Amino acid sequence: MKGSYRKMGCDLPGQIYSVLPLSHVRAQGPWLTIAPRGGAVVRLDVRCLDHVVVGERGIELEAEGVVISLHLADDDEAIRNVANRLAPYTRTACIRTSEVYEDAKRLLEEHERCEAVGTSTPSRPPELLVETEVVSVIGEHLVVGESVAFLITEVNEYAIHGANLPLPGGRLLQAALARLVVVTAGRKTSETRAVLSRRIAAYEANALDATNSRSRDEPER
Repeated sequence: MKGSYRKMGCDLPGQIYSVLPLSHVRAQGPWLTIAPRGGAVVRLDVRCLDHVVVGERGIELEAEGVVISLHLADDDEAIRNVANRLAPYTRTACIRTSEVYEDAKRLLEEHERCEAVGTSTPSRPPELLVETEVVSVIGEHLVVGESVAFLITEVNEYAIHGANLPLPGGRLLQAALARLVVVTAGRKTSETRAVLSRRIAAYEANALDATNSRSRDEPER
């Protein structure tokens, strides 16, 4: 599987799985997991993405106008199933199920806890993991874990060529996936909280409307 990126113009977490066996990819709640044989397990939280859609040869992931394509070897129906599992968790998706609703509330609480730490640069929930190591942006560097760092310009160059970032122990991280973390790093925590709050409020309003509608339709006893 190869990752690349391009510029584009302007269930229950932990329990529901959808698997692409040939590509070693699965959806688990809001997480896209890539687990190649003999390679590092990489997990991307699609809640930081704007869109997850089916592309010509796999799944396309979009954040802040940058789209990366994961080229997958599985059949179209299986790929569509994984994309459909992940899409409801993205930032622009309307919440339509109680599972996504409860997940959004948990994520909002997590962002609020991170912001309450009181540092000049609030922490944020992890968006990309290599095994147990968090991938984050610090200044002009993309940092993997506590000891590995790449210049952001280097990450961008690798991503343009569909290359992998080398990690200790012979592990690899697709630069295109890391690029998604780079482009979302500039988001303010307050902006993310506002987006989550609007999605949650819209779901609650629709649920209330549905309840009221059922009440009106019920015959009086």
